[in-house]
Amino acid sequence: MPYLNAKVDGRIDVTRDTQIILEQRYLINTDNPGSPNLQTQLAQLPINYDIGETIGVAQQINRLSFSLRGTFDSATYDNSLLTNGQVSSNADRNFDQYAGILRVGYEIDPGLKPFVEVQEDQRIHQQEFDRNGLQRDSVGTSAEVGTDVDLFGSLTGEMAVGYVERDYQDPTLPNVSGPIANGTLIWQATPLTTAKLTAASQVYETIVDGASGEFSHDVNLEVDHAFRAWLIGAVKAGYGTDNYVGSTINDTRYFVSAALTYIFTRELQVRAEVRQDWQTSATSYMAYTSTTFLLGMRLQR
Repeated sequence: MPYLNAKVDGRIDVTRDTQIILEQRYLINTDNPGSPNLQTQLAQLPINYDIGETIGVAQQINRLSFSLRGTFDSATYDNSLLTNGQVSSNADRNFDQYAGILRVGYEIDPGLKPFVEVQEDQRIHQQEFDRNGLQRDSVGTSAEVGTDVDLFGSLTGEMAVGYVERDYQDPTLPNVSGPIANGTLIWQATPLTTAKLTAASQVYETIVDGASGEFSHDVNLEVDHAFRAWLIGAVKAGYGTDNYVGSTINDTRYFVSAALTYIFTRELQVRAEVRQDWQTSATSYMAYTSTTFLLGMRLQR
């Protein structure tokens, strides 16, 4: 399975209290082998591409901070090659998303900055109807309450909890709604060892007949240890659930991985990783196990 996740972000300081936020991102990926979004009798997994960009402005007024960001993301899917030599189109999965994100925060002290974030977005598919005759364009709204933390000289990051609701154009598709959690907390246990807790919630698109969206929740824990200044080892474990709202499909995912990062220079790092995944499902043919090997390069300046 090919995989590439690239991101370039930057900031322009207009004044001491005003910044312009910029980001571009590019993702190449495939669906998991047990995904119900895949056709049967596949010769190989079709590749999908996600391209996105963000532009925004952040303003600080004493202890009060505001940021307003606009995002655009476009998802496209290659055709599926079947074992009988035929080609099946995935053009009905292609869509664009436009979003606006407002965050308001207040600095109680330098180590604790609570915030409220609200997002409104719209997804527009390139085809009005999917392969099942459903209109999958939708509008989503989410609200989260969280905090940035920098405590005890060892605990940093941010974590937020909230609620999301997604309304679909097709009247036969049920709305997707429920609690969400997003963010990352990093604990510097020792000068050589770091632990990172990550939570993520997302409503993904699906082509499952009668299902409106794939409501996913993930929690990951990673521990890094520096064996040398230039060699860092990492172990990681994760748990996730996928609920295809409107259908009986509910999947549970687990994974463990181990990685080594070699630091050539301050600007260049190379990372090798092996990962084992498991998926269990109420639908037996969607259960699977997989082993993945990743080799990546990080450039930073």
